[in-house]
Amino acid sequence: MLHTDQADRHRFIRRGHHTALSVPSARVAEQALIARGMSFTKFTVPATNLTQLFFFDPDGNGIELVGPL
Repeated sequence: MLHTDQADRHRFIRRGHHTALSVPSARVAEQALIARGMSFTKFTVPATNLTQLFFFDPDGNGIELVGPL
């Protein structure tokens, strides 16, 4: 669960500078983030089968993982 300030921070990664990486399965990537106890925000790209996962690395850099479910 994200606190409101964390959720807002993750939401704005989409608009700011971040590194985006393509993954073969957003579902597998999501499970890996959960297993590591990382907080993230999930978005579905309208009219596609793509899902975006946004989080911060330990240095505070915005990271996006994008791929099909």
